[in-house]
Amino acid sequence: MTSLLPEWSQIKLVHGEEGANLGREVHAKERIRPGCCVAQMKPAAWTLSDTYALNRCHVCFLECSPKRCGGGCKWARYCGPVCQRLDWKIHKHECKGLKSLLPKRPPTFTRLLARMILLLTESDKYPIEAKEIQCLESHMSDRNQSQKEGLAMLISISSQIIEQNFPKNWSGTMAMELACQTACNTFSILDDELHSIGAAVFPKLAMINHSCSPNCVPTFKNDILEIRSIRDIEPEEEITISYIDVLLPAPSRKAELAETYFFDCKCKRCTTRAIPCENVSDDSYLNALCCTIESCKVACKITAAMEASPVCEDGHPQEKDKQVNVISAARDGMDTFYKWHSAKEEYNNAEKLQNLRSSLDTCLYRTHWAHLEIREAQFQHALNERNYEEALVQARFLLESLSKFSEDYIKHYKLGIANARVAKLSHLLGSFSEACHCFKTALSYLYVSHGMNHPLVKEIETQLNMCEINFSGHEH
Repeated sequence: MTSLLPEWSQIKLVHGEEGANLGREVHAKERIRPGCCVAQMKPAAWTLSDTYALNRCHVCFLECSPKRCGGGCKWARYCGPVCQRLDWKIHKHECKGLKSLLPKRPPTFTRLLARMILLLTESDKYPIEAKEIQCLESHMSDRNQSQKEGLAMLISISSQIIEQNFPKNWSGTMAMELACQTACNTFSILDDELHSIGAAVFPKLAMINHSCSPNCVPTFKNDILEIRSIRDIEPEEEITISYIDVLLPAPSRKAELAETYFFDCKCKRCTTRAIPCENVSDDSYLNALCCTIESCKVACKITAAMEASPVCEDGHPQEKDKQVNVISAARDGMDTFYKWHSAKEEYNNAEKLQNLRSSLDTCLYRTHWAHLEIREAQFQHALNERNYEEALVQARFLLESLSKFSEDYIKHYKLGIANARVAKLSHLLGSFSEACHCFKTALSYLYVSHGMNHPLVKEIETQLNMCEINFSGHEH
């Protein structure tokens, strides 16, 4: 398993006042233009989630009709004999254990942790991976007793997966250390729609730090993770990616980062939130309310003090009494939203989704993060039901809403996918002019975030050519 760190990249150790190692950073030696591949790597350990395990190869993640492993575990699937042979080195140690747990499916994390344990116990066969894994940050001392007890239960399941291959000489502390390292350094494997289809550990790329306004994005090309620049990066500037969804307000982002990665985010976007500045999206859009003038269709932003602005974006003064009512309705609506958010099974209930959205339409602006999440759920539901007209309505809403943001990450990552969605559905439904426009716009973004040779880019280029032929024929 090889990694590529070009010669202009360097690892910089950051030391505290007393020489303590506070972590590592990746910096650029020379200027990097947008769309460059900063680094790429295959995973040291990986596993697919249950949802995608039946229609993807478990080695290269290719979407296909994979053949099942012949060992009886009813889990591992491969696109062909090459991938099966590559995986057998590890899978032979887990196949019997997975079979013994049937009909239960162990959680994704436990399968990933089992593979991490195997890499360390087989360190003579994987010396580079084992050494890199041991250098990962764990934050074990930062975890409370409840978190450690939860990890201990997962370690127990992982030990059942690999059975006799679980190291007999390991203490509970050693196993806990590795579980903490795995939890802190796992990447979500993303498909072309940015859905998580599994989990993987890339030890070297784990050295790249987080920013809520990153200068790079992670993109998967089958089983290879590429880190690509989305704006100009100056010499000595730190290379950063986002560990979480940036379409969350600052308090939610900071809380998630503190709970999962154990740090208080001090990035430019979090420390200057709601104050527009270069390369930093105005976070006030994510909490924006509707204008109190019903005919006005622009946002009333939230100020840096988390108070509603006295005027909307068009300069209309906000009637105080009406604004109080809007804020009250927003609070009630958000209470309902949080209850819905915690009940994931309701994501596929079209009626509840529509009722929830209706309660928020009159108070939350279209760029509010809750609005975006509900619309995304409605889009996915319509797509699953093959209601393509409704899916296109939601896709257009999301595209127009995301277009309000100016941050590079959203432009080159989210907007590329959003345009591709609208283009594909418009093409399917015969709106060739709109499809051609959105295909071209999608490519302008995806050339930067994914690169010109990415399978998704090649697919969209092919669809654009077909669409232009259909459009030309339709005009005649």
